[in-house]
Amino acid sequence: MNSQDITRALIDTTVARAMVEMDADPKRSVRKLCDLGRQFSRGRFQNQIFAIFQDLLRNDESPYYQAIDFLLRSNDPEALRQFGINIGYNSFTYGAQILRQKQKELSFAVPWVVKLRLDSRIPDTYDSSFFASVVRTGLTYGIYSYQLRSMDHHEDMESYLAVIQSHPECAFLWFLSDTPLTEKQQKLLLSCPNLMVSLPIDAPSTASMAKALRRQKTLFGMHKVYQDADAAAYLLSFDHLYSQMEQSVFFFLVADDSCSKESIRAVSDVVQQYRFTPIQPFFPIEVQEDSRKIEQIITANPAYLLLLPDHMARTLDTPTVSFEELSLRNIFYRELLADA
Repeated sequence: MNSQDITRALIDTTVARAMVEMDADPKRSVRKLCDLGRQFSRGRFQNQIFAIFQDLLRNDESPYYQAIDFLLRSNDPEALRQFGINIGYNSFTYGAQILRQKQKELSFAVPWVVKLRLDSRIPDTYDSSFFASVVRTGLTYGIYSYQLRSMDHHEDMESYLAVIQSHPECAFLWFLSDTPLTEKQQKLLLSCPNLMVSLPIDAPSTASMAKALRRQKTLFGMHKVYQDADAAAYLLSFDHLYSQMEQSVFFFLVADDSCSKESIRAVSDVVQQYRFTPIQPFFPIEVQEDSRKIEQIITANPAYLLLLPDHMARTLDTPTVSFEELSLRNIFYRELLADA
């Protein structure tokens, strides 16, 4: 057993004990867990996050206590531990160390998360075997976090879930399309405690899907794909969204491809302000800007990578570029896209 395995086992044992203690004294246990988290934090990102939560949780009436209580009652404890530790330790601590070392050795930026769009309707699009290759290569560079976003009807979900299940050390976030999952697909989610799915908040099937996922204690959030025209509405009235959330704790705001940088920053500013002054027990996230801010904290050389189903990609400095052209830039892209 190497030092990483020992550290992870120690964290897992500590978190499991703290979660059990929450039944007796939830507020004290949450504060204790937050204090322990800061002690374990070796990375710059987690240290800042735990410091913020320590401040927020000094208020006994904080809505975050309700949010944490709901998470604990409504989800499988193993899923909460595994997903949380995969993000907090594997990605933001252990993986970040590898990532920074790779950047130093190779003199180019490597992203902390790889994002993929899935659309089986696109001719010759990549499949789950390419996804598996991306994860295997990503791990060698310290990438332990992956985001998927379905644009189709989840036809290939089973094969993608098999890849996710085979990488229990990674954290996966999957933004689902408006198409409801079948009962079989819902049950298959139980085999992936390292996965959080997100339901589109405006889809007709979301209310019933949320109830089904809560019954089987699957970790999920909700999301809204917003456009420039929506940004003003969020700036004027953000809190009303909680009434649509079916008691989900995590709410993701996903910028449409057409969104301007100004709108994204404006929504991000509102999200950040709300997190510091919460009114309802939920945690909003502006996916693009929050990912960028994490990147800036983890490494001095920020990077961004979105892989599109038509074999195009987006990076920090390129709106769109072909896989073929991207693979010529450096060894990281070449290895990552080798099986495309």
